Amino acid sequence: MGPGRGRAGAGVPAALGRRVRVGEVWRGARVEGRCNRSACVDPDNGAGGAAAHERPCATMSWRERLDGLYTLSGAGGEVTTVAQLAGFWSDGQPLDKGVWSERTVLVDVAHGRPLRAEVFVHHNFTGIERHVVIDAVDTCPGGLVAAGWSAPQAVVDERAALTAALERATHRKR
Repeated sequence: MGPGRGRAGAGVPAALGRRVRVGEVWRGARVEGRCNRSACVDPDNGAGGAAAHERPCATMSWRERLDGLYTLSGAGGEVTTVAQLAGFWSDGQPLDKGVWSERTVLVDVAHGRPLRAEVFVHHNFTGIERHVVIDAVDTCPGGLVAAGWSAPQAVVDERAALTAALERATHRKR
């Protein structure tokens, strides 16, 4: 996979800026935000604060792996090469107690843009698990439609409504 940009928090892996072979593993971006507090939480009692200041607050980077390269052919003859990437991230706590995430993403190689991402986030100290799927359903280059996917009418209608709402919100801010 060639160069590209990543948005780790959105489930999009960062590329290395060099070619990667299938099966290769590399260190991706660190998860950043207001604070990675879960790394400072005591996994046994959920406490933090002064008693937990010796605990590291810098979390690990995503572990990325190229699982495969595939060619998609659209109904109109479009040909798109996609990379399937797998990622894993943890806050550094034991997996049964901390927060960890796993994702699979399909990236349009020519545009460096994700077509689809599926992310599982396991918040074990709260008992919450999240499953998020992100699809590129717009009509921009590097999206599913540009790759030849025909969006169902419900998706087309929802996309139009969201685009109109975004345009209204943008106009109000001017």
